[in-house]
Amino acid sequence: MNNSSKLPIVIAAMFVFLIGACRADDSAPVIEYRVTMPKEMKKTLEEYYPDFKVWDQSDFAPVIINDIYVFSAKQTPSTVIADFNGDGVKDIALFGYDNTHMRVICIMSNGIAFRAYEIVSYELKETGHPLISSKPESMYSGVNTYLIYSSPGIVDSPHEETSLVLKTDAFEIVHFECSSRMIYFQDETFHEYWTAD
Repeated sequence: MNNSSKLPIVIAAMFVFLIGACRADDSAPVIEYRVTMPKEMKKTLEEYYPDFKVWDQSDFAPVIINDIYVFSAKQTPSTVIADFNGDGVKDIALFGYDNTHMRVICIMSNGIAFRAYEIVSYELKETGHPLISSKPESMYSGVNTYLIYSSPGIVDSPHEETSLVLKTDAFEIVHFECSSRMIYFQDETFHEYWTAD
């Protein structure tokens, strides 16, 4: 099989649709987003995690959506689209949930097909989860963890002993006003590098 015949065709089918509109009081724009994956990626996700659902924009705390998050074609609070293993094919990191856990999952190419990696999971409880704020203030009520894109380069952190040289795209899992860790792919596996604690 020709490795270049299958995957590059599906790259163009993956988009983040961003829709912007201004509020009546001229404050920050309202952003709405929708992510569409190629059918090969979608099939891989369904095979590994059939009950997985990506967090919707409405699931996040308003303070994240309205005041903190910077949207782009590469990132939304629940998705990062980038090339994590440097093979020239776009991969996707997804933050969502199923019946038992919240999960961060990466669907990544190997040059021939896609594979699903579970990066981290948090147990869901009936009473909620610390990553889902139960504060009565409406601005903080909702999912308080989100994903952001990280480009290749040198990363320094007071929480790590050495600098990190990122050779490929990566992403961060950010827990609002708590901690964050960069997730990067190297030597055929994912690693973490704490950037805030």
